[in-house]
Amino acid sequence: MTDVRTGMLYKYRLEADAEPVWVIQDLISPTGICVDANGNILVASNKAERIYVVSSEGEYVINY
Repeated sequence: MTDVRTGMLYKYRLEADAEPVWVIQDLISPTGICVDANGNILVASNKAERIYVVSSEGEYVINY
């Protein structure tokens, strides 16, 4: 889940009321999200004009 106001990306388990597995902070206006074939999470930012790529473990892979 992304939060545009706080600039955060959260990964949750599917169980209801679960705590986040991990949180990425300091993203600039994260507005779109998808997953690639390798399981990386791609987060689009129109304001920053970039795509953040985060591994499924919550580590930055690369910023485009």
